[in-house]
Amino acid sequence: MKILITLAALAAGTFVAPAFAQKAEVGPSPQVVTYSDLDLSTVRGVRTLDRRIDRAVREACGWASDFDIVGQKELRRCRKQTTAQIAARRSLAIDGARQPQLALNDGRH
Repeated sequence: MKILITLAALAAGTFVAPAFAQKAEVGPSPQVVTYSDLDLSTVRGVRTLDRRIDRAVREACGWASDFDIVGQKELRRCRKQTTAQIAARRSLAIDGARQPQLALNDGRH
């Protein structure tokens, strides 16, 4: 089973375009972070997940020129909001990996 965290334009449609660029016609594309290959019960696994989430947040929010002060402010806001919105799902994934697994009774006695 493939496990995913989706950052589907969590920034409420915010798209930051570089200064002097044409207005973007398409908003940020959904970002998917896979972690089925990670052992989230380890520090190394959690660090790798955090790097993947950070990359996805950056892609979802886009970029702004260093000379675009308003764009940089919006970019920081977008990244902060998106990271906060994904935090609960990140925590659930990590907590789930650290919980002991329970066998379910299959109905046979």
